[in-house]
Amino acid sequence: MERLRAEGFEVEAGSGGMPTAFAARFRPWRWACDRAYAEYDAVPGNCQAAATRKMPRPGLSRHAAGHTDPHSALGIGALGGALAAKAAMERFGIQRHNRLFR
Repeated sequence: MERLRAEGFEVEAGSGGMPTAFAARFRPWRWACDRAYAEYDAVPGNCQAAATRKMPRPGLSRHAAGHTDPHSALGIGALGGALAAKAAMERFGIQRHNRLFR
């Protein structure tokens, strides 16, 4: 959310009543819209310590959230896509707005 705000996106934290959700919008043009979904996982009890047995990372509870599959790559990929689309919109005067949400 901080990176999106720094890039000029309007960011709504906690969208849909979910504390980890957000919606970000860059809209120099109000009518046409492109959307992307930034999926990531944060499942309690899967904090994946770098160890040979199941255990929490140092300093974290055994209930700490973690990633259970590669969905986290989809989130950063969607962020990169939204920032690239914004740059193209600005460079070429594309009259759309784009929205990234999680």
